[in-house]
Amino acid sequence: MKADRIIRAVSEASGTTLLDLRSGNRKRHISLPRQLAMYLIRRETGETHERISKRFNINRASSSHAYSVVDAQLKFNQT
Repeated sequence: MKADRIIRAVSEASGTTLLDLRSGNRKRHISLPRQLAMYLIRRETGETHERISKRFNINRASSSHAYSVVDAQLKFNQT
């Protein structure tokens, strides 16, 4: 499944474990890769925030927020 490949790629690129990405750990070195993975899944697969949140054991609002944070940062960096 494409979403699983995205999660694995982000895990490898960031040096975090799959368990860390799916945990509730809020340390920045884990939360940033998690946000990026959620953003990429939403963007590349069109999966709903609800389904994404279930993948990461978080609430739907957190998935939506992660997407917004990464999207805003990418837009900021383009200017």
